[in-house]
Amino acid sequence: MTVGQQYTLKFSQAAGQQTDFFGATTERWSVSFGGTSQLSTQMGFADTATEVTSWQEQTMTFTANASSQLLSFLAVGTPDGKPPFVLLSGVSVEAAAGPGTAVPEPFTVVGTMIGLGLGARLKLKLAKKK
Repeated sequence: MTVGQQYTLKFSQAAGQQTDFFGATTERWSVSFGGTSQLSTQMGFADTATEVTSWQEQTMTFTANASSQLLSFLAVGTPDGKPPFVLLSGVSVEAAAGPGTAVPEPFTVVGTMIGLGLGARLKLKLAKKK
């Protein structure tokens, strides 16, 4: 991690309801990254629902304040005293691009370097033939 750099966190979430549990509930993730926390979009169930919600993609941006950061997820919900059933999948963290700056994919960088190397080699060969 680079101190001061922004990072984009992406993940998918869904919520479930415990079998034989009745009562309206809400569920979400409290996401912490290096001491800064954000809440995901709230999901919930009606009074008698017993099912699983559809998956929702979440995107959050955090700024690194150290070269090593702890990323944690804590399931939170209501009513108090009832365990929230929050599902998590597909977690990824990437350096965020600055305004107007695209972050090249690794193959683009490697391909460019190989192309420049081959071009320089070809130029040398052509210069030797003259």
